[in-house]
Amino acid sequence: MRDSSVKLCLISLCAALAAFALTGCGSISPYEENMEAEDKLYQYEGNTVRYTVPDVMVEVSYLSPENLDVYFSLLKDGKYKNPFPPGPYIVMYMTIENRGEKKLLTYDPRRTELYPPKGDPTFALDYTSLYTDFELVKMDDVEERMEVYRETALDNTLAIEPGGKASGLVVFSRPKEMKGGPVLVVLDRVYLDHESARVPMLFKRGMPLGR
Repeated sequence: MRDSSVKLCLISLCAALAAFALTGCGSISPYEENMEAEDKLYQYEGNTVRYTVPDVMVEVSYLSPENLDVYFSLLKDGKYKNPFPPGPYIVMYMTIENRGEKKLLTYDPRRTELYPPKGDPTFALDYTSLYTDFELVKMDDVEERMEVYRETALDNTLAIEPGGKASGLVVFSRPKEMKGGPVLVVLDRVYLDHESARVPMLFKRGMPLGR
């Protein structure tokens, strides 16, 4: 019964996401309307969205540049400096928990998608893409910055056993059109054994740059 209920919840969310995709990524409001029926699966607190079904919990927090500075100042007693300059990037802290008893949960964080209020969606950056970005703008201490990224980001496929969880940063290039509306984050191809789903996370307040 638990497996069936989880599957039905994920299927209904995928149907809502499909409805959003058909409207084009210039507006999230039609998707938001479809999502109301599933709103009981979500909790919203500040810049954090939490999605929960019996076997899976996903929590995503948007870290503004100020919050990102605080995050790194507290992490391992300030061992790492914030490697991301304010402006070019959107950084999120993601936690995925396998609350099931039997099935393996797998997910590649690099398949996380961001749908801005206007414009085209974008995938999360991987190590190579971010390294290239830093090199192109001739950023100082590239190797040191990438070491911090390697230690703190989710950059490889996760295999989470029942009762386990994984947490880390997920980084995007900031789209030009990030003002004026909500932002949708989608975890594409979250697997429980061989069954997969797309898990949408709607940030109703958007993702303000801050400073």
